[in-house]
Amino acid sequence: MTLDRGAGRAPVVSMCYQGTPADMLCVAHEFGHALQYHLAQGRFVPPILRELAAFLAEAVLLRYVQREDPQLAAPLKAAARADDAIYLGQDGDLLRAALDDPQAAYDYRLNYPVARHLAHAVTTRSQPALWERIFRAQLTLPEMLARRQTGLANTLPAVPDPDQERPAINAYRVLGMMVLLDIETRQGEPDKAIETYYAARLAHLQAQTSLVAVDRAGKPFGYALWDVDPADPDLITLKRQAAPFGDHLELQERLQAQLPATACARSHHPRSARQEQTAW
Repeated sequence: MTLDRGAGRAPVVSMCYQGTPADMLCVAHEFGHALQYHLAQGRFVPPILRELAAFLAEAVLLRYVQREDPQLAAPLKAAARADDAIYLGQDGDLLRAALDDPQAAYDYRLNYPVARHLAHAVTTRSQPALWERIFRAQLTLPEMLARRQTGLANTLPAVPDPDQERPAINAYRVLGMMVLLDIETRQGEPDKAIETYYAARLAHLQAQTSLVAVDRAGKPFGYALWDVDPADPDLITLKRQAAPFGDHLELQERLQAQLPATACARSHHPRSARQEQTAW
């Protein structure tokens, strides 16, 4: 464990060190916590981002040892893989069970699978500025989750200029963009029957409750569908949000700009125990 003793006092690390490769990773892990406590300067750090910094410190050790002592790197990597089996395996099962049970008690280990996943994603790219912001606690958790896919190339074609004489063509192009974005997202929607998929999106187009977001290059990067409560036009239920290239925050900002400023939005998560959740 690592204890933050407050401003002006060094953090304290406590562990049982026996010289094993796993212990070496543990030293790096706890040092990562201590370094973040020091650099954060009292800012609150969500548990997931706390563990992300610790896992990044482990990655620094692995890279250094790989360069300076390749023979020692092999047992360290084996220890890291064994830890993956715990953080992504056992703790992942714990997280899945908790998501399926709205009465599940909080367990700190629920933070490890997401933090480990983010660490693997971050360490595949060299982004010194991003690492520094993580250790200084200058990123929020939503920003970090949105960045987990940053850097994925948008391979979709640019959208043609609207056809002023044939509005139906424009509508079909919007449907086509949704299809391409859902194929890239690869979660659930492409598996639906064509008539079900088409009818749902056509209804949203007719009700003007859909948005396809396009980047500066003219390429679609995300889309959203929502329902408006017939009894309260300010009550919005988000039915679908897809941003396969990692632009989740940008999509939400575009959506918020299009909806009434007084709108209260709820998101729909069919795979979660709490299917209706407040979005903003």
